[in-house]
Amino acid sequence: MEVTAVVPMKGNSERVPGKNLRPIAGRPFFEWVLEALMDARRVDHVFVDTDSEKIADEVTARFPDVGIHIRPVELHGDFVPMHDIVAHLASVLPGDAFLQTHATNPLLTSATIEKAIEAYEADEIAEAIAFLIGGNAASIRGAGLGSDGRALVRLSTE
Repeated sequence: MEVTAVVPMKGNSERVPGKNLRPIAGRPFFEWVLEALMDARRVDHVFVDTDSEKIADEVTARFPDVGIHIRPVELHGDFVPMHDIVAHLASVLPGDAFLQTHATNPLLTSATIEKAIEAYEADEIAEAIAFLIGGNAASIRGAGLGSDGRALVRLSTE
């Protein structure tokens, strides 16, 4: 199974301006998460999805092996559901399985990521964990709810 990790990072945040670039323990928020994802041996690709050139430049300077995906204009803004963003990413990025996490998750470790992937492969992972499967025609196990309260539905690029 080819696993692609995606980290969405908007350039603007209503509540905490510039939060993805803000330092925590001397490093930008995103650096902690990207380091954990890059260290996870079961993650084949890591991409940052952004609408910000500044974020793209900062990520590329620190992590040249992390792919940058510039978010299409129709997915910009504060009210775009994460489900729509991940559905788009699953339709354009390589991979059989997609793992999504946020840059503001600095305590995430590569060991936790590995355990989640192993549980997913063993069919032991809870439906509430957002883990998309199926390459470019993604589907979601179960009938969980997204963070916006909408039911997670089968996604397809066909």
